[in-house]
Amino acid sequence: RVWYVGPASSLNVLERNAMNSKLIVSLDCSMAKALEIVKETKDIEQVYGYKVGLHLALTFGLIRASNEIKLRAPFKKVIYDHQYDIGPDICSCLTNHE
Repeated sequence: RVWYVGPASSLNVLERNAMNSKLIVSLDCSMAKALEIVKETKDIEQVYGYKVGLHLALTFGLIRASNEIKLRAPFKKVIYDHQYDIGPDICSCLTNHE
């Protein structure tokens, strides 16, 4: 089972929902924020990988964005999501979930 969480989700949500699941963390944000999120979550066993969206791919290039993430989290997967509408694709109910 894989959970998909956005960058605004708290680590409490990650910890609560990830007991027996794997997580894909969405990086629909700036590169600085994305690298901060990777730094904070790279050692969480339940984190399977990171989703790079169109914004990071267009702004920095897909190869550079992927390389920056893999440099900081070499054992995690990097997934590219080519969505046509630019912006986060996580519903707000997940980001404010207690």
